[in-house]
Amino acid sequence: MAGGISITTVGIDPLVKVLDDIANIPFDVQGEIVDAMADVVEKAQVYSAGTMLQGPYYKGDVAASITKSKIKKRKKRPLRGHRI
Repeated sequence: MAGGISITTVGIDPLVKVLDDIANIPFDVQGEIVDAMADVVEKAQVYSAGTMLQGPYYKGDVAASITKSKIKKRKKRPLRGHRI
């Protein structure tokens, strides 16, 4: 994925620290990250649909129907099995 995150660690302890750091990102920041990624995905899907689906019978309906929906929120509680 373009713009994705790459993590390289040596050993289990640094990996656990990185995952804990990621888990401690505030919920509002997580929402902003997801929203920004959704913008990128939406543009890529519209471009892909517009370039792949062509011909005399295609009117652009698929590309026009691609939209970003609202983020589904969950209760502010840790996931099962997650350390607090």
